[in-house]
Amino acid sequence: MKSKINPIQIKAVYRVLFCLLIFIVCPHLQSKAINVGNVLDSYNLTWTEPGPTSQQSMPIGNGDIGLNVWVESNGDLVFYIGKTDAWSEDNYGSWALLKVGRIRVSLNPKPALTPFAQILKLRTGEIEIQEGTTILRVWVDANNPVVRVEVKSEQPSTLTATYENTRPKALNGVSADIVYVGDPDQVTWYHRNTLTAVPSLSKLTFGAIMKGDGLVSKSTSVLESSSPQLTHTLSIYPQ
Repeated sequence: MKSKINPIQIKAVYRVLFCLLIFIVCPHLQSKAINVGNVLDSYNLTWTEPGPTSQQSMPIGNGDIGLNVWVESNGDLVFYIGKTDAWSEDNYGSWALLKVGRIRVSLNPKPALTPFAQILKLRTGEIEIQEGTTILRVWVDANNPVVRVEVKSEQPSTLTATYENTRPKALNGVSADIVYVGDPDQVTWYHRNTLTAVPSLSKLTFGAIMKGDGLVSKSTSVLESSSPQLTHTLSIYPQ
């Protein structure tokens, strides 16, 4: 009695035969290894002028945390932070999935905007921004819930990082975001859902903590360098 052939096995055999055929027909693939990094570099996206608004933002993320990044006409770096589980009370409406927050990064003195380049680098998973001789790198850690902004300039500068509250009061059935007061040299904010029709979203809380080496509190929403530096690192931890 003959045994039946599993359709899945047939498909697997076809795939192997197809790969062998390609390997035989295209002998150059046998001796020429593909440099994946170079292939990715060829698809980098480069902008040569500032945004200047969120409608001209560039995306970056790690699968859970996402950013919309742009540079305004005054040279400020601005980005929205999104998260896959930042659900509001309005879970069936247009305000269901909220942005965790908006951040503005300013340098003083402001760098020149010529030359300017904003590059989405696929190989390294980062956005690199050139403002004159100043380089800014924005990226989301692939293995940890943290957003990094790194700045390197030829002349010492002061960095100011501002959390811009886009929900200072309840609106459209969505509660306000709250800035926590009490943590020194860091900015902490959160959103907490009120009672909702979906029990799993009731009292759901999300937000972020913003801090950095050499950054001190200027207000409950603003951090600033304690002294001018050639390099800066800003870290934001969405929760």
